[in-house]
Amino acid sequence: MSELTYQRVPLNQTLFLYAAHFQGANYVQIGIGSESINGLQMTHISSDNIHHFHVHEEAERIVKEGYHFKTGKLAPYFNDAPDVEVEAGMTLARRLGEIMKKVHDDVWGEPYEWEPIVAELNDKRLIWAAYDAVVSKIKIGIGFIDDHGQQVFGPPSFAVGRGFVAEFVKNRWIGRKPLIFFAKPPRWPCESSNYLGEQGSKAVAKMVVALSDRIWPGELPETD
Repeated sequence: MSELTYQRVPLNQTLFLYAAHFQGANYVQIGIGSESINGLQMTHISSDNIHHFHVHEEAERIVKEGYHFKTGKLAPYFNDAPDVEVEAGMTLARRLGEIMKKVHDDVWGEPYEWEPIVAELNDKRLIWAAYDAVVSKIKIGIGFIDDHGQQVFGPPSFAVGRGFVAEFVKNRWIGRKPLIFFAKPPRWPCESSNYLGEQGSKAVAKMVVALSDRIWPGELPETD
């Protein structure tokens, strides 16, 4: 691991917002900084140290609610104001959220990789969905609950990329055709079907929506 993992969002030629991780720290630091045009002088004013468990959550909150950065010694650049606001929903807030996540993921990896969401059906079958960071897709498979009450997962039958999430969810919610899971787990009960009807398809849609909202916030349009 390098001693410093660091990302910037420029405000102008000399000012920027930054996110940084220092070797051995369990947090990502965010703040405001300046660098002279010739690169010989640099200042960083820390605003917050965010525990790595909460970086993605805090990044999403900043996008939705905005953030106030302490200006410190850089106050003269901001009419001597003690802080400067990054407005909610604006491009600057989104870019700040992105660099926070980038620093986190470069150090600790994707937070949702293979953390499955499971929906148990009423007939001892289950559906699982998990994010595979290597291919950047949500993978979905079928499984069952064995006689000992243990969940048994099968291999993934579907892999949904970011650009296809909305279409996949729409088709599953409509549920006009059965959803077929060709990849079945070992010891799959012979009396169980690998087909899902309307209710099962809607359960899959809800799982994909839940994962997508965490991994790719804003990818799916809001609905009434």
